[in-house]
Amino acid sequence: MAPEKVVTGNAIRTRQLQTSLAQAGHEVLHYWFDKEKQGSAGSFSDRDELRGILMSSGAQACLVAYWELLDMVPFELDIPVILD
Repeated sequence: MAPEKVVTGNAIRTRQLQTSLAQAGHEVLHYWFDKEKQGSAGSFSDRDELRGILMSSGAQACLVAYWELLDMVPFELDIPVILD
């Protein structure tokens, strides 16, 4: 978060979670939904693409911070899904 920018509750909560997880020794990677399908780095546009990202990154868990994104979470994951 940049001090000169306005942030919302979700951004603050995400930062708190990231800091706590990192202090516990976890690597935290952020990916976001790209509904325009522009293909920018760190984004996904459908469930299959997110599954590929999670599997190739070796993720230990998938933390969903925005409930409206639950439809994007792959059905067959071998890692826990955490809802915040």
